[in-house]
Amino acid sequence: MALIWILGSLAVGVDFLHSLLPDDFAFRPDRILGLIEEGGEMLVVSAASAYSAYLLRWYFRAAEPNAAEVGG
Repeated sequence: MALIWILGSLAVGVDFLHSLLPDDFAFRPDRILGLIEEGGEMLVVSAASAYSAYLLRWYFRAAEPNAAEVGG
């Protein structure tokens, strides 16, 4: 759930800040915010994909043999 909140704050919050800055500065801080926005979204989506792959691997793991069935 935290990944969805982080993705939403990057997609909406930082994008809003990015749109507020004028693009006629010599320093161009809008490019830095654009990098944070797009890079952050990619990192969060990558983390969400890795977490869901982990959950799928955990859900479909091989069942461990029961100690009573093995003879122990």
